[in-house]
Amino acid sequence: MPTLDGCQPSGSWCAAERATLAKESGIAYSTTHKLNKEPPKGISFVTLDKLCVALKCEPGDLLVRVPGDKKAGSRGGSNSR
Repeated sequence: MPTLDGCQPSGSWCAAERATLAKESGIAYSTTHKLNKEPPKGISFVTLDKLCVALKCEPGDLLVRVPGDKKAGSRGGSNSR
């Protein structure tokens, strides 16, 4: 994760860190703010790839599975209940 002097380690990025991440990744500052504010319901593969390149990490380093609505993972078909 990018870190800059003057930012307090609080588990979230300060504005300067978000600005640096936006600049290095090519994603909008508003997107970094939204990602920092609350966990997104989804993220595009393009955005995820840009974050991984800028942060020099793999998608699994950024993603965490959060159990949720059982219907969300259902695709229908013969194995659905």
